[in-house]
Amino acid sequence: PSQQDAQAETVEVAAARLEARWAQVEDADYFTVLGLPRNAGTDEVARAFARLSSEYDPLRWSGHPDPRVQVRAERMQALLSEAARALSDDGLRNAYARSLGE
Repeated sequence: PSQQDAQAETVEVAAARLEARWAQVEDADYFTVLGLPRNAGTDEVARAFARLSSEYDPLRWSGHPDPRVQVRAERMQALLSEAARALSDDGLRNAYARSLGE
């Protein structure tokens, strides 16, 4: 396959990964959104947010031919930001974890 075919396949694989991840986290708690255990600390929250934010950055999808992918990336970014804000403060994170019943 040509370089362009390989790149198109890579983009489509990444888009499928974005869709699959969205399906996992759409209605999930913030720990699940960031892929963290309930006892995660502030540093772990920051690292998880940085990694996932980079992977699902809407700018990465700005040229995708399917506009729904761009919208999904924007929603994912907003959810990641919301989760990181809620979990980056020790007091809020502990209260949130308690509210989940764990």
